[in-house]
Order: sequence, then C-alpha cells, then structure tokens
Amino acid sequence: MPGNMASSNAPTNYKYLMPLRKEISQHAGDEFPHSKHLPLLDSIMQESARLNSSETITLRRKATSKYTFSDGMKVEKGRTVYAPLRAMGRDLSHFHDPESFIGDRFLQSGNLKPKDSTKGSEYTDITAKYPYWGYGIDSW
Repeated sequence: MPGNMASSNAPTNYKYLMPLRKEISQHAGDEFPHSKHLPLLDSIMQESARLNSSETITLRRKATSKYTFSDGMKVEKGRTVYAPLRAMGRDLSHFHDPESFIGDRFLQSGNLKPKDSTKGSEYTDITAKYPYWGYGIDSW
C-alpha cells in the first residue's frame, strides 16, 4: 500500500478499504489486470505519490538557448531550470484541499472512471500537471 494511505492517514481513509477490496477481488484471477480495471487503486496510488513524492524536484532541464516565459521571466542559455514536484502536488490552483489525502481525487465524482475519460488518467501517465515520472523526452 502506498505510504500515506497505509500509515499516517489510515483512520481517516478507512472508507476506501471496502471499495478497494471489492475492486481488487473482481480481478483476482487476472494475470496482469490493466489499471483501467482498477481505477480506485490507481487513484489512490496517484494521490499517495502526489502527497509523498520521492523527490522534492523531479524535472531538471538545461536551457540550450535563451528563453522568455509568457509572464516575462527569462532563462539564460546554459542555466538549469527545476520543477518543484512537491510544491506542484500541493498547489491550491491545481488541487482542491491539497494537504489532505482524498483517495478518489483522480476519479469522476460518484463513479469509478478517471476524471479525464477521453485520454485516461493513470498512475503511470506522463503529464505536465502530474510529472512524477519526468516529462518530455527524458520521461520513463
């Protein structure tokens, strides 16, 4: 079990235990169940990683040319730019109640489908808002 759900927040996250057991037991015979069949487990893994990232900074990029962001911030050629993963996971502009563990945060309200059902939303997805595996050509 991911750290946050299994340890410090266990009493407040008991509500996920029975639905999670049911979801897993439905695929107990599957050799390698795809995460699309285990959406609650996948959401809990995403939420645990969001709150307990293994690194404070995950993205490191060296500028190969001078660059100016839309807000006017400039990066000189040769400088290294870092993305603060832990801060991104706790950013109120991206996550409601960012300091709390919400196991079904990455699911549509009231059902077990990923929030972005058009392209999926899985623990292993590589996106700008969820760059836990890196981003771009250097991602896993």
